[in-house]
Amino acid sequence: FTCLGHRYEESSADFQRAFKALRGNQLIDYKALGLRYILYACEVLHNLALAEAKLGSWEKAQENLVKALDYKTDAKLSLIDRALQSTLKRKLFKPVEFPLKMLFRPNKHYVAELEKKDYLGKAKVVSSVVPQDEFSGFAPLQPQVEDGPTSPKEPEVLRALQGEPHTVLFEFDPETSDELAVVPGNIVFVLQKGDDNWAYVVFNERRGLVPYNYLERLEISLASNQHKGLARPPSQEPPTRPERKGLTPVESSSGR
Repeated sequence: FTCLGHRYEESSADFQRAFKALRGNQLIDYKALGLRYILYACEVLHNLALAEAKLGSWEKAQENLVKALDYKTDAKLSLIDRALQSTLKRKLFKPVEFPLKMLFRPNKHYVAELEKKDYLGKAKVVSSVVPQDEFSGFAPLQPQVEDGPTSPKEPEVLRALQGEPHTVLFEFDPETSDELAVVPGNIVFVLQKGDDNWAYVVFNERRGLVPYNYLERLEISLASNQHKGLARPPSQEPPTRPERKGLTPVESSSGR
């Protein structure tokens, strides 16, 4: 009971809800649920009166005990009378406690007739690379191939691309016909880098010039194909456009 934990206001509210849930019934017998306990309305009002007495509301305590007389049974008459006499003397009384060892137990008659049922079932092989494999247990570790490849092969499409991959960090708007327009997140392949900080790149099958300080080198690996290691475009302003000094692309680098 919360009443025993000195939470008397909470206890009073709990007992009021319990009495309201009885809906005017004198008692509730939980035997049908396998619980050997009967909840009496007069006992609920008895404990409600105790909670009110703990709060100093002796008049409310007496009112609840008088109401309990209307719901009393012959076996509970002395309990209510003693509590009512105690309130008249401004003395506290003991609460009606729920038996601590009272647990829910289903009827043995119903339990005895229950049949054992395998809810999981047996494992079966759905798919296997081994022909006519019917083993559904756990196999031991298989021997590893000694001369196998130590690392995944680089995809053919990446090996076919020329130049060094770079990620575009800043948006670039071309001012001449030999410059390329790029936005942050684009991946370009640098074919040639000049001393004037301009780079000759390939992007979407087009070739042109892009400021090299707008780019960041990108390491191509298996992880990069899974979108790992791609740097997010920075939020700061782009660097100053470098002055062009006439980068001449190498012919051997421009061919595919």
